[in-house]
Amino acid sequence: QKIFVFKSMISFIGSDVPCDALDTRMVETYLSDQLHGRGPKAANRDLRDIKALFNWAGKRGLCAAPNISLIEPYPEGKTIKYIPPVEDFNRVLMVAHGDDRDLLLVLYHTAGRRGEVLERLTWEDVNFEGRFVRLHTRKRKGGSLEGRTVPMNKTLYDVLWRRWQNRRKDFPFVFTSPKTGGRYSREAKKGLMTRLCRQAGVKPFTMHAIRHLVAS
Repeated sequence: QKIFVFKSMISFIGSDVPCDALDTRMVETYLSDQLHGRGPKAANRDLRDIKALFNWAGKRGLCAAPNISLIEPYPEGKTIKYIPPVEDFNRVLMVAHGDDRDLLLVLYHTAGRRGEVLERLTWEDVNFEGRFVRLHTRKRKGGSLEGRTVPMNKTLYDVLWRRWQNRRKDFPFVFTSPKTGGRYSREAKKGLMTRLCRQAGVKPFTMHAIRHLVAS
């Protein structure tokens, strides 16, 4: 993602200028273009990545960083999170199959985050005898993983027990990528919800929206 932002800025400037020659005016002009094309949230996300780059380079003495840290982010309007009705979730569930359906069921019945379930859930976190699942997340940047225990209802038990019986015995993760035969990456399943919502004929929602649905 950061490389994409840096390449976008270089493309906008028109040449790969030395970092010492990059001034705040160039960066602000690029961000203004992103503001009008993609909105304040996207522009601010790019600003964070650019600041991170120059903080990293400055600490290592790679170049004299311009005063990019002084650039203020754009004001962002408060966004209202869309929470799908349970009927829409059920319609999406009906068009999902295989791993995709299992993933949605585990997300719904644990109120888990995508990364907690798809990327980090291992069989060591699943306790069939005690009927609970242990989920792990990193709440602070650079912080350690923090865990919490979620009770396992019958639906969750049935899904996980079936996956346990058909698991890869040489691999610890509950969900295994069929493409790589290994752990899912952060980019995996990126377009899944868009595709399933379109097939189900419902307003698009994300995997994280399922967590908000359960909370509501």
